[in-house]
Amino acid sequence: MMSTLFNPAADEVVHSASAFKSILRILCATDLSPRSERAVQRAVTLARQLDALLLLLHVVDERQSPDIIGYRVDRARSTLEMQGKEAVNLDISVRVGDPYKTIGQVSKQWDADLVILGSYRKRSGDQFFGTTAERVVRMADRAVLIVNRNPITPYRDVLLASDMSDTFVSIARMTEDLGLLAGARVSIVHGLGQVDRVMLYSAGVSEPHVATYVQSLRESSRHEILAQIDATGMDSSRFMVIQQHTTPFLAIERGVTATKPQLLVIGASRHPALKRLLGRSTANEVLRRVACDVLVASPAAVQQIRRIRAPRPAVVDLGSTTVTP
Repeated sequence: MMSTLFNPAADEVVHSASAFKSILRILCATDLSPRSERAVQRAVTLARQLDALLLLLHVVDERQSPDIIGYRVDRARSTLEMQGKEAVNLDISVRVGDPYKTIGQVSKQWDADLVILGSYRKRSGDQFFGTTAERVVRMADRAVLIVNRNPITPYRDVLLASDMSDTFVSIARMTEDLGLLAGARVSIVHGLGQVDRVMLYSAGVSEPHVATYVQSLRESSRHEILAQIDATGMDSSRFMVIQQHTTPFLAIERGVTATKPQLLVIGASRHPALKRLLGRSTANEVLRRVACDVLVASPAAVQQIRRIRAPRPAVVDLGSTTVTP
């Protein structure tokens, strides 16, 4: 079995000098709550389905007494061992520190391809700093899967949110590389924006010509989206395109209502904090209001996931451990 383990002293990944193998690495960070238990179940299922390495991580908040920290470290280790018993390639890490920063640090040290978290829970400060998922997306530069539902079955219906950018194309390819589109019905939702019919009418454009114009917009954008998919090497005939003349979030919300996906895939802004303060972060709204599982990827995360196709160092399996300061 090939897996990875942190060196508790050096706080780094221990690599084997001999073998090289491209294998997916999934990190699931859990706070041991019932919300997070669903995330662990999904992580174990995905790891088995994709023959991936799985690291279960719990971070004990450092702002506690040494006795409480010691107790929670021991409890976390036994809980994670029990929750991960169905996994094949499993490592466990319990660390002490700031949860957001530690998850980001571990995801980089362990070279994770995908980070899995439990569902959104409203906390003070989210308006300014973002949810746990948003913070991890920024800190880790990795794709983050937020599990909102019980993982009863593999993802059978997946919805991709498109803004027709190069980033969308890369996210679609990334989702395929992560194995999340295998055997699934895949739809793409795109918000075309509102058509200013009043302005067109004021300019003397007749209703039939306005309708023709709107239809041409829909056809041209649909053609461009499918051409983007074909350019990645994926088969565009697998994808159904849903178009909405509205804002990006409302288009996504309506797409979710129409297709009832188990998984929604969205991109994250390069400047999420600024957009959140200005009230214009689509990802921010989705994470708070959409009930299905959500995969969020920043442009930096897309760059990282491209390594899946290239061989990476295999790492030595030394069994599970607890990592503390």
